Amino acid sequence: MALGADAKPVTKYYISGIWKNLQDVSHYAVHINYDPGVSAARKMSRLRAINMVTTQGIEVYTFEWDYNQGLFVHGQRVKYDGRIFYTEPFSDKKKI
Repeated sequence: MALGADAKPVTKYYISGIWKNLQDVSHYAVHINYDPGVSAARKMSRLRAINMVTTQGIEVYTFEWDYNQGLFVHGQRVKYDGRIFYTEPFSDKKKI
């Protein structure tokens, strides 16, 4: 991605939610972590999210709402195994 003079570098992505089409995930709520700052959620298709995780070389994490603090907190790293997104540790693979 080319950066303009005023562009902020992307340092990581966060996933804070999902949309489902019957039983399958169709879209993700994705936040972009800039240096500094985090964007509002953007609806991203599953295919685009897979591309983001597998080809851009930028780490993706869950973004979890902390009700006690009233804000999003950095969660676990998200990976893709060719079939599903999951969070670490692999032995406790949690489909997202």
